[in-house]
Amino acid sequence: MSGFQIVQRLMPWLGLVLAFAAFAADLFLPRGAAVGACYVLAVLTTFGSSDRRFTFGMALLVSVMTLAAWAAAPGTFA
Repeated sequence: MSGFQIVQRLMPWLGLVLAFAAFAADLFLPRGAAVGACYVLAVLTTFGSSDRRFTFGMALLVSVMTLAAWAAAPGTFA
């Protein structure tokens, strides 16, 4: 297995780690902090996958995470 194939197989897992790290940061930072860019990075990690379902699944996952973090975040929307 070449190095490129290893990286290609690990990218979706990196995306999940980024998504959950962004979610954790989103929960503890006040509303209005620009954590949403980290969610975009999580979706971008799935673009190298041969199956589109990974990209759509990641997009759905981070969308739900964004809404959940918005509902649970401390402070008021600025």
